[in-house]
Amino acid sequence: MKKEFSLWTPVKTEQYEGGFSVSVWGRTYEFNNSFLPTRITTAERSVLYSPVELNAEFGEITGQWHDFWYLVTEETEESVTVLVSANCENLIANATVTIEFDGFVKVELRLLSHGTFGYGAIGTKARLTGLSMSVKVASDSSSLFHYWPNAKNSIAVGTTVINAGATETVTFPFKPYLWTGWEDGGLGLFLGESEKGFELDDPDRCIVVEKGADFTDITLNFIDHMPIDWQGKGEDRWYETLNPLFFTFGFQATPVKAMPEEREDYYKRMHAIWVGTPENHRHPRHGELYEIDYAEQCAAAGTKWLILHEEWTVIQNYGRPQDEEKFKKFVEKCHNLGMKVMVYFGYEYASLVPEFSRNAEDYLVKTVNGSYAGGWQRTPYQRDFITCYQGGYSEEMIKRVEHVMDDYGVDGIYTDGTFVPWECANENHGCGWRDAQGELQISYPILAVREHVKKLYTTI
Repeated sequence: MKKEFSLWTPVKTEQYEGGFSVSVWGRTYEFNNSFLPTRITTAERSVLYSPVELNAEFGEITGQWHDFWYLVTEETEESVTVLVSANCENLIANATVTIEFDGFVKVELRLLSHGTFGYGAIGTKARLTGLSMSVKVASDSSSLFHYWPNAKNSIAVGTTVINAGATETVTFPFKPYLWTGWEDGGLGLFLGESEKGFELDDPDRCIVVEKGADFTDITLNFIDHMPIDWQGKGEDRWYETLNPLFFTFGFQATPVKAMPEEREDYYKRMHAIWVGTPENHRHPRHGELYEIDYAEQCAAAGTKWLILHEEWTVIQNYGRPQDEEKFKKFVEKCHNLGMKVMVYFGYEYASLVPEFSRNAEDYLVKTVNGSYAGGWQRTPYQRDFITCYQGGYSEEMIKRVEHVMDDYGVDGIYTDGTFVPWECANENHGCGWRDAQGELQISYPILAVREHVKKLYTTI
């Protein structure tokens, strides 16, 4: 295990006839004649009531998957990747299943009709009329429920917290993330970064949650009719194929890693300072932070960490204090008093950044109307817009974090909104997608955020 991920244990894979199992810290995923988990254990509990099912409908027929084939293509201490092939009626399923060190299971699924050329063709005309996935979680492991976002979109966050509570029977339109569990563990479901590929006559029933006596059944409906792209076509021929269907989704059992036993006492020994500006007298101004005896007072009270909020830097998220030399001396003073310093980094890119004009179109979240999102205003006068890690901002932020730690001696960062996969339709960096009518739709860059967080973790 590389030292940057040393808080987790190495990924262990066991292959056997008809499947494989993968173990990470505190959890095990088993795949037995399936490209979906058939058993998941976490917190010393088996959470699935029965294997996860992919249900393919062919008119009045519910297909049965068979002829499973597995090949481990990559296996390291940090991840394992397995190719899976299976057949159902005249449908072929190919999947790439990746399990990472933190227990994230990503399934990249391709569904294809049998063609007129090749072996094992069982009818070559489109027959698929429905596709859904059923995740049955045992009742004692699904008393609590959470989904995200809690509003129609993720940028205009709902002010009422309605997305966390007791599990109950309910239906939803597409949501990229759900979780069900109990106080000490559970199962997270990543349902995709967008609705691309979903075809439903009733989009409000994309997700159906049914709370029963023995289990909670979470059904994700992908399509409820023959795919539009397959309709009206004849046989799948060499020169005119039925295009594959693509879906990417995932699972992650929780807890992800052990919580430190001393965490409650640890957090009590932190103290946050919201550094203000001359126009905002509710908080200590930049100069006062260094001149008034804040550090000595905090150290005398037993503080071990000082957290400086967003206005410690004059350019939002840029990591540049008004007076660099004074700031370095302040950090050194804190260290001499036995305290560490943590500084704010958030989710925005400021119009005051020197390169803003060149980078905005790539770095920023854009709505389907082409507008930038967010736009927090602060002094020195600037606008600060929401960033998307699908673009180049991830590398820029990592460099700024490295700068404040290496050049100023800062010990860590406090993140605000940094881990939110804000909805984005910025086609310049690969977000958003076009529906059958050519209309631009949003996507949630969850996988890009995961990669950003891993790089950030390694840097810190």
